[in-house]
Amino acid sequence: MPLYFFLGIFVFLLSLFHGCSREDKEEHAGSDISLPPVSFRILSVEPEDAAEQVSIQTSLKVVFNSEIDQETVYPGSILLLQNSTFIQGNHEVNGKSLIFNLSHSTTYQWSVVSGIRNLDGQMLETTTRMTFKTEDYVERIRPRLLLVTPQDNASGVATDSSIQLTFSEPILSESLNAENFSLLDANGKSVPGVFNTSGSDAVFTPSAALDHFREYRIQIGTGITDLSGNFLDGSSETSFETLGNVVISPAEPEGMILISGGRFMMGADSQTDSDAKANEGPVHSVTLKGPFYISDHEVTVGEYKACVEADECSQPG
Repeated sequence: MPLYFFLGIFVFLLSLFHGCSREDKEEHAGSDISLPPVSFRILSVEPEDAAEQVSIQTSLKVVFNSEIDQETVYPGSILLLQNSTFIQGNHEVNGKSLIFNLSHSTTYQWSVVSGIRNLDGQMLETTTRMTFKTEDYVERIRPRLLLVTPQDNASGVATDSSIQLTFSEPILSESLNAENFSLLDANGKSVPGVFNTSGSDAVFTPSAALDHFREYRIQIGTGITDLSGNFLDGSSETSFETLGNVVISPAEPEGMILISGGRFMMGADSQTDSDAKANEGPVHSVTLKGPFYISDHEVTVGEYKACVEADECSQPG
């Protein structure tokens, strides 16, 4: 082939190579152009706009897309309003967050005001406005039993006494019932009666007089509630003893006298009683268990024989 033919091919290939290199350089040169910076903006807020039932313990929190310049944060950076009234609070800058401590319960309006800057000097350009509503107030404090009358281990309590209870707050009258309150006699039997409540005070009145010289127990369960439905913070059990003096009832038609039982001091002291005999001391407490009946006169042989035949008395001898 002629020489000029090969020369033509060489020139053609050289031109192609030169064109590719120029385009490659132009492409790489274009990659050196810097992109516009990302704007400083809010990523998220807590509580969200139009949130409902927000806890009153919640703090307002704003999260940005870059770290905050603390020097640009001031008390008006976040505004909290209640019915157009500014609510005071504390700000805490923590990295990318701005926190406002909430202390009131109602519907609020809050704003994140423009002017805050990040560490690169970029400024928040727009003000963001939101609203939220806090949770309805629910009282969660459990009531406490403050006082029981008669007090624990009391003695000499009158047999016509009522049981009085005092709580730390008003209680729901329906919750004070036989399931949550019991007055038990010495045999563990529940004493019937009626309840009466007035605010934080309650009274249990037995249907009949209590027995003399008897121990009674008061049991109070946790089913008692306050007006908000909070249960009593703990159960309770106390005891007391009724009047300990011996009580003698008038003789019945059959000539029997009821003796309640009780305590009395027996004996005499020669130092205080000149008529006391040597064998009558010392003075000491005697407990007479009752109740029991005693005849108002001496028992005749015939009466005792009849008692034996009725299997109510033991055979003599």
